[in-house]
Amino acid sequence: MRIVALSPHLDDAAFSVGGLLARLAGSHEVEVHTLLAGGVHPAEGFALACQLDKGLSRQTDYMALRREEDLAAASILGVRSFHHQLCEAPNRGYHDAASLFGEAVPNDPLTSQLAHMLPEIVEGADLVLAPFCHGNHIDHVLVRAAAEKTCADRLLLWRDLPYAVRCPDPSSEWVSVRVSDHLGVKIDACLAYASQIGFQFGSPEAARQAILRDTQRIGGELVLPCSDAARAALGALAPPVTKQSQAQPVS
Repeated sequence: MRIVALSPHLDDAAFSVGGLLARLAGSHEVEVHTLLAGGVHPAEGFALACQLDKGLSRQTDYMALRREEDLAAASILGVRSFHHQLCEAPNRGYHDAASLFGEAVPNDPLTSQLAHMLPEIVEGADLVLAPFCHGNHIDHVLVRAAAEKTCADRLLLWRDLPYAVRCPDPSSEWVSVRVSDHLGVKIDACLAYASQIGFQFGSPEAARQAILRDTQRIGGELVLPCSDAARAALGALAPPVTKQSQAQPVS
């Protein structure tokens, strides 16, 4: 079967469902399509500030570096990685951190860009994964909206990490997929995104422990099927699974 993950950024899919992707890659064709993998170099304004926050120099081609990290992570997970050249929010008129988690700016081109490209990406896919939008990052929100319009009948929404560790888990019915046999692979893939680890977690060891604790607490990785067909496909692809009628709040 063909499984497609729609990752807004270069790391979202690995952090959120890296264990599931590694598990499925052993027997199926798994593709991670990072939609916002393009960039503007040299960076300016808020985009440059985001780069400097990661401890990178002004001269660094930030997105080129992140694409290299993503290819390394994909190799560890055993999935195929595709990079699309749409731009992240700081290069689309979002000028500060607060704006990333607010309403879409007027005339944000991402909505029309995604509507144009997603049908071709997901054509023939048996199952599609996309972000639920913990943390409400505008890039995640617009990717989810486009996925729901394009392929809701085959869609699973993932629990967005690392945002989800700072937000209450959703109270709707989710499915916890056991990934214990692939947890080490997931952690190694996440650590391949070296440019993000210090900013998000503080250190590689802190990242390792955070992912380990969160996965153990949940009992795997949470995904939300958007249709009965998606739930059935997941059950066929990655049994056993357990239903979660009420996810536990993050402590």
